[in-house]
Amino acid sequence: MLGLTGTYGQHTFELLGDEQAPLIPDVKYSYVKVGLDGMFRFGDFLAGVRVGKRFVTDTGSLKSVWFPNVKTQSLEAGVTVGYRLVTMLDLVAGFDWLRYGFDFNPNPVRCGPNSSPCVDPKQDTTSYVAGGAVDQYISGFIGFRFHVPGAGEGNPE
Repeated sequence: MLGLTGTYGQHTFELLGDEQAPLIPDVKYSYVKVGLDGMFRFGDFLAGVRVGKRFVTDTGSLKSVWFPNVKTQSLEAGVTVGYRLVTMLDLVAGFDWLRYGFDFNPNPVRCGPNSSPCVDPKQDTTSYVAGGAVDQYISGFIGFRFHVPGAGEGNPE
């Protein structure tokens, strides 16, 4: 089986307790994903792979509050293996990997003779300086996969 997917989604991760004066940005990414996947059966065994690219359309407060010039890239990939228990039921396990890469394109406010970042007295806000960052997620799963057998699929029993 081969597949092509298109998805719109949102990835959110919030740290509670710093709402009045955030110390770390909350994560709220909106994205459009294009993916390609394949599942291959070898008798009672199956193996699958998938890869996708997330086009991040919004980074929430990361852009609006912290780094107005942020550029984001994202990739994801995964593998699945499985074994047919009965005609319509497989035992499957796999791993998924998701990575966001950020280029913050910092343009800090400069002041003083050494041009070090400082507090802009006109806006009274601190200039955040960071070149980039990476958010990476690795997950695993084990479960059952129910499916309707296709034409030509033999009965292993």
